[in-house]
Amino acid sequence: MKKFLWMGMLAFACQATAQNYLIEGTATGMDGQKVYIGEAKSSKDIQMIDSTTVSGGAFRLENKLPAVKQMYLFVGKSKQLFLLEENPVKAVCTTEKKDFNGVALPMQKIRISGSKDQQLLVKMNNTLAQEMMTMMAISFIGKGKDVNAPENKALADSITYMFTTAKQHTKSVFDSIVDNNTDSYVSALILKDFYAKELPAAEIQKRYATLSDRVKKSTLGQELEKTIEGMLAIGVGQTAPDFTLNDPEGKPLKLSSLRGKCVLIDFWASWCGPCLREAPNIRKVYEKYHDKGFEVLSVSIDEKKDAWVKAIEKHQLNWLHVSSLQGWKCPVAKLYQVSGVPAMFLLDKDGKIVSTNARGEALEQEVSKLCK
Repeated sequence: MKKFLWMGMLAFACQATAQNYLIEGTATGMDGQKVYIGEAKSSKDIQMIDSTTVSGGAFRLENKLPAVKQMYLFVGKSKQLFLLEENPVKAVCTTEKKDFNGVALPMQKIRISGSKDQQLLVKMNNTLAQEMMTMMAISFIGKGKDVNAPENKALADSITYMFTTAKQHTKSVFDSIVDNNTDSYVSALILKDFYAKELPAAEIQKRYATLSDRVKKSTLGQELEKTIEGMLAIGVGQTAPDFTLNDPEGKPLKLSSLRGKCVLIDFWASWCGPCLREAPNIRKVYEKYHDKGFEVLSVSIDEKKDAWVKAIEKHQLNWLHVSSLQGWKCPVAKLYQVSGVPAMFLLDKDGKIVSTNARGEALEQEVSKLCK
């Protein structure tokens, strides 16, 4: 009898702690239209998790919460990002007429409200959209021009300023969110998806420690913890994971075959503007310290061999090159948790990582210590 009583209490406790999501919305004049929520696996792959239809100008979605994560809410032909979480979400879908060359066309818009995290998510995504617009402008003004050419120095300086200013603005906004909202899922999202690409593992670990237990126990918090564990495995002081990839001639090259030299592992791509702007600095350090034991091993995340090889020749990247030609599916990029380029790992002669951010003037400063 006691056994069954204990099992009943356990079942009740599990039910009590189980969380649901609840999305309630209004969509006047849209009866019969489909409403669904889904996760974007890619721009063309949306994984749907729930759906309903508008009835009486309203809709409601409620089910077990699979995980706290960023999702899309689709109502008819419109969509809006929101955070799927345990707190109720309100959605208001309106139709407004916009004038296009004298023709009034109906435009749908979804407004999301709910917990503070919904507001923070909007702030995060608006900041990212602003940065993306700047990057598109940079791409447009630099299109078809060799920004590394001496005659284009003013253009290169302008592009560098635009790039740096945009990045600094994004970091300022993200810092404000993370530092002032320790009980926020969005803080964990920023740390996992953005800061983990740019900051040292120790810094991410320090900020993770400030998060509330609620956030740490969430799916996002657990994923962030695993990300930190992976970063620590390729952090300063660790032996760089070995790998083998093919060079442009199709010959395999193993990282450990360079043991005894100071090695810069440089993740880049032929289409990456910041990578190409860093190239002259790498070349300068390479030419100065190569005879003293400095080697560069560039790992391209290109998919097309022609673009990769042409970029090597055009920009005179006269050092070692390898690639899987699998783009972001490159196993070495995954091994080193690289999700953005340029990314650099500087190794000493024993193959230990001494820096994960040796760019610009810092590169020569670090290499000069290793190759005396």
